[in-house]
Amino acid sequence: MGIPCPGPLVAPFDLQAGEWSEFRFQVTDKGESNAGWTINEIWISDATGQSIRISSQDIGSFNRQFSRIEGDQIVCVHRWGYWTDEPAWRFRMHFEHPTKPGCWAEYLVRPSFQLRK
Repeated sequence: MGIPCPGPLVAPFDLQAGEWSEFRFQVTDKGESNAGWTINEIWISDATGQSIRISSQDIGSFNRQFSRIEGDQIVCVHRWGYWTDEPAWRFRMHFEHPTKPGCWAEYLVRPSFQLRK
């Protein structure tokens, strides 16, 4: 959380204020990188159980680009939906693979955070 905006924003994605957050994921199969997966939405829950859904349809995404591939990582950049110092309690990610229609995976994780200031 607290990363700089990845570039110039276009309307309507320039309307939402707040810190930018970056989520990085890597999909592996038996320890080997398993390329081609994307993430189309993330549900973030706080300690009280309140959830926020983030996706490319939200104006908090970076110009509708919700995820991109960097090497063997899936990188998601989005506005942080909670207070600046409030960590997420749980992430639920929806992974899809374009060559495997109907095949998707959903994971629940408890994240660890690094604040960048």
